[in-house]
Amino acid sequence: MKQNILPSLLLTTLLSACNPFGDKSTEHYEMGYSDFMSHVENGNVEDIELKATGYNRQSITWMTDTLHCDDLPVDTKSCESQETENGASNDNETEISYEYSISVPVNENVYDRVDPYNVEIKASNEEQSQLFDNALLTLFLLTIVGFVTRDRWMPALKARFNNSTDKTNVTFDDVAGVDEALEEVEDIVDFLKNPKKYRERGLKVPKGVLLTGPPGNGKTLLAKAIATESGVPFLAYSGSDFNDSKWMGVGTGKIKAMFAAARIQAKKHGACIIFVDEFDSVGRTRAAMASQGSGPQTSGMLDKDNQVNQLLVELDGFKSGNDNIVFIAATNAPQALDPALTRPGRIDRNAHIAQPDIKAREKILKIYLAKHDCEPDVNPETLSRVTYNMSGAQLANLVNEAGMKCIKDGRKKISSDDIEWAKDKMLLGAEFKSRQFSDEERAVTTWHEAGHLYVGHRHPHSHPVYKATNVPRGKTLGVVHRIPDGDISMQTMAHLKADLAVGMAGRVAEELIFGK
Repeated sequence: MKQNILPSLLLTTLLSACNPFGDKSTEHYEMGYSDFMSHVENGNVEDIELKATGYNRQSITWMTDTLHCDDLPVDTKSCESQETENGASNDNETEISYEYSISVPVNENVYDRVDPYNVEIKASNEEQSQLFDNALLTLFLLTIVGFVTRDRWMPALKARFNNSTDKTNVTFDDVAGVDEALEEVEDIVDFLKNPKKYRERGLKVPKGVLLTGPPGNGKTLLAKAIATESGVPFLAYSGSDFNDSKWMGVGTGKIKAMFAAARIQAKKHGACIIFVDEFDSVGRTRAAMASQGSGPQTSGMLDKDNQVNQLLVELDGFKSGNDNIVFIAATNAPQALDPALTRPGRIDRNAHIAQPDIKAREKILKIYLAKHDCEPDVNPETLSRVTYNMSGAQLANLVNEAGMKCIKDGRKKISSDDIEWAKDKMLLGAEFKSRQFSDEERAVTTWHEAGHLYVGHRHPHSHPVYKATNVPRGKTLGVVHRIPDGDISMQTMAHLKADLAVGMAGRVAEELIFGK
């Protein structure tokens, strides 16, 4: 019904705007210039409007309310009919308004011709006036059209929706190395599967879970696994989805629409999960709280504050039917979030997903290597040590790059050499094969790396040397790669001094061989 009314309203507005000051009692006629001058000479003309209609061309507009019918054009029948209705046959006059348009001959001086008869002249530029009127009318119509169709051109809130029947192939088995985070969300999954068991004992599921940690370690993957394991609809958004418009209030409206869509799904399927990635983009600390009156707030800052306020309202459950909605947010910057969002009763839990340790890397590598044919020398346990400090996403990319190298070389199975090549490419960059180096440059590079290698190998507190090369890659002309025996949570003073010694050894070797 609304779709039918709005076009009709727009059409009515358009028609009325095209003639906003129209008068049904006005008759419009053309008149010859000589006939017009006869009326001037007879004293029938009191004022006229003289318009410039083009280069060296003019036209006259003459408006009159009372005129003898005998002086009108012969085809003007409205005068006679109006006379009969008004009974004004004695003086042969009528009260109808008439507008006459008269084209002025070229080089005719209208001012001099009508001046002796005391005719008042109003001059105007028809082209400029018409241009201004058209511009004003266009602006008015665009405003109306924009208001009517705003829902179509405003950025829509689109969710990446996974139904409970979809097979995403992402389960808890696919999320390795996040055991502590899994413990935080396992009871939520159990609640979504068996809500009656908890409600009978008066328990409520946590409304929100905040997934934090460095990028690339499986926050989004864990959220998908929660949806798959619980078997409920999963509505996925990005924080930027609420900030892609310059219009005030659009982001707040999108937040309302997000929870409204989740309530519909929860009503259909019993529960629903909302997932917002990069949550700090929409849940950042409110400007009023951050500034504490230090300066004026812009409209954009106020709009951001309103978005956070709307999130607080929705998470508080002021809207009915929110009990079966679990809100999951992921961010790399939890310190930027508004404290009111993360208090108990809103986003109740914080599951931190840290950089994977050596055992976690081994589990992750097993998952990704299992999807490919590998040579016997590919050992996940060994690879977990040499991939020190890599994230889950980097490990996935490592295996993928090794597979690409294998296909490029025409082989069917990934070897340890493929993985070593992929690791060097990721950490150091592509090998420089086309760049030419002089013998002197190669000699300096070789002795420089030899200095790193010697001290790194002999220093009692240095990490073991894994690889040394003078092959230029990326921004380096050579590299000595040292890897600790295991994961390190802290550095001792002895290790820090060893790192300084190894770092300076390259320059010292250059001076010993080539001088200062």
